[in-house]
Amino acid sequence: AVWPRSFQFLAMFRRICGNVGALSASEQVAVQDLMVVRSELLPAPDGTGAFDVKSDDGYAACTNFLAHIETASQALGVEIGPRGYRIKFSANYRALFPDHHRHYRVDVLEASV
Repeated sequence: AVWPRSFQFLAMFRRICGNVGALSASEQVAVQDLMVVRSELLPAPDGTGAFDVKSDDGYAACTNFLAHIETASQALGVEIGPRGYRIKFSANYRALFPDHHRHYRVDVLEASV
């Protein structure tokens, strides 16, 4: 029952963005997989509603979720935003993100929230 509502939302979002049409089978699978791994994220033990990224299991679950975000983004044809600004960042930062592709990292996600 959750999947069709999510697909309706995504189909509506695509129409707004100019990509008319229902989700393809591969897009549906990518979104379903993303929703499943989202449900596998572990709550942080502090009760704040955040996700656990400190324990090995929590870190692994978050890494898996971020990988599925990339897979879903590719399946849905989400364009990669400009990354030219990265050349102005420190050498350490550029080592983490060496090119113009998406690089989802648990440590960066944790630092940003």
